[in-house]
Formats: sequence, C-alpha cells, structure tokens
Amino acid sequence: MMRATALLLALFSTVVSFAQTRETTRVNDDSDWWSIIRENSTDETLQPQAQDVPAANFQILGAVVGSDNLEVIQAKLGKASLVTRGDASTARAQICYTGLDRKDHLTFEIGEVQYGFYLFSDGAKWSGSDLCTKSKLVAPGLKTLSGLHLGQTVEEVKAILGKPTSSLKNGDIVYFRQISKKTSASDLKKMREYYSTLTEKQFHENYDFYDMSVYIVARFSRTGLVYLGVSKSDTY
Repeated sequence: MMRATALLLALFSTVVSFAQTRETTRVNDDSDWWSIIRENSTDETLQPQAQDVPAANFQILGAVVGSDNLEVIQAKLGKASLVTRGDASTARAQICYTGLDRKDHLTFEIGEVQYGFYLFSDGAKWSGSDLCTKSKLVAPGLKTLSGLHLGQTVEEVKAILGKPTSSLKNGDIVYFRQISKKTSASDLKKMREYYSTLTEKQFHENYDFYDMSVYIVARFSRTGLVYLGVSKSDTY
C-alpha cells in the first residue's frame, strides 16, 4: 500500500489552524465540479505514462504546488476563506481567489495524498464560490511559470505539456503521468527527523525514491482554454 509522505500529511493536518485564514467553512457536498480530488471527478480510466512533468507547471503567482501549504500560499496571495469537504481519500481543504470581475478563478486544494491548483473562467457556481477572495492578481493573462494560461488553443497547450494521455469525446485533453524520482536532500533531512525510529538502512530503502503522479485536465471552448486542473501526489 502506498503511503503519503510525512511532509504532505503535515501540509494537510495544519490547514485548519492558519493565522492567515479568514474563516473555515465545512461543506457537505461535492458541488466543487472543478476539483480533481472530488470523488468521481472523471469516468475515464487511464494508464499512466512514464514521463516526468517539469516543475514550472506546478508554479503560479509564486505559489509552488506540492511544496507550499495553503498558509504559505495565502501569505503570498492574500488571506482567503478555507473550505473543507469530503472524507478519507476524498477529503480536501480549499482556498479560492477570483478576479475583480468574478469571471476568472484560481483555486488551490490539498487532500490526503494529493495537492493541486485550478485556473478557470466562468463555469457553474458551487457551494462556497461566494467565499472566493477578490484579487487583482487573478487577471487576464495569468499564467503558470511554464506559460499555461486561459485562452490558449489545444495546440498551444500541447506545445508546453506534450502529447496528452487521452483526448476525451467532450474535447478535454488529459495528462496522466507517473515516474519514480529521487528524494531531494532537503526533503530527506526533514523526513529523517519524522522517521527517527527507523534504522539508516530501513529509512533509505523506503524513502530515497518516491513515485510522483500527475493528473492534468485541460478544457476548451471556442475561445480557447477555459479550465486547467493540475493535481500532483508524491507517494512511497
């Protein structure tokens, strides 16, 4: 059985006690249609591709998804209301920012073993959408460090992310990638402190490498890209 890293568990376990957070709201539904962590968010069954995904695709407005917890993201982007949903594998904590015209949205979430961000324009309202924080940072042209942004064509997205794992009947393109990666020295140091009871041999056998899984969904309309969902998990 795969386990979430100590670092990710720490990210999730502390999200409900921020000094940065405006308020915490519990929502008992799955109306957050934009969430990849949400149960049954897709009916598509895909086999992962053994390809890496450049780190620049996980960075937006200085926030590094997978490294920054929701408190750190708020310190960079401004205070936001925290919404929690789901249970067990679908449990998720979310914060949301919206443009001054409330058209474009940028949301972040952390789950039991996943974390991600979503950039989308318009779309159906969901329970908690009224809690999104207005921000001038969520403006037309907002892009990831790799250059992904709303309004792009399918070919422009493919030029950045490569050939998709699947092109769905509804026009979405999906990337599902999984690769074994070496744990960084800084993360190993933090994890060694957490797993202090393990012998050196046990620790390095279990934690020198991890599996990175990435799930990216891009949705288009006649105006180009209208939804980008990027979800990432690191497991051992």
